[in-house]
Amino acid sequence: MARSTVAEYVVALEEAGWLDRTVRPWDVTIGLPTCRLRDSIPDEVRQQLIIRDGYIRRACGATTDLTVDHVHPWSKGGTDDLDNLQLLCRPCNSRKGARD
Repeated sequence: MARSTVAEYVVALEEAGWLDRTVRPWDVTIGLPTCRLRDSIPDEVRQQLIIRDGYIRRACGATTDLTVDHVHPWSKGGTDDLDNLQLLCRPCNSRKGARD
């Protein structure tokens, strides 16, 4: 499209009142979801968890490649309290994450 044709088209859109509504959507106020910022689980809580669980994933017996997991997911309002945390091996954590 030639430059003069584009300019004519823009003028026609402005006159019809379409330019503000269609071409410049940044003028529209859109509500954005809020999110909680993530801090890491405190080291003292991690140590308490390891002591509590004996550095073992009780369900599968894994003792290596363990991760800290939230029983009730942090993204859904779960807390970093010790009673909401468990040790999971990476494969178990991946399977659980796919279901949450």
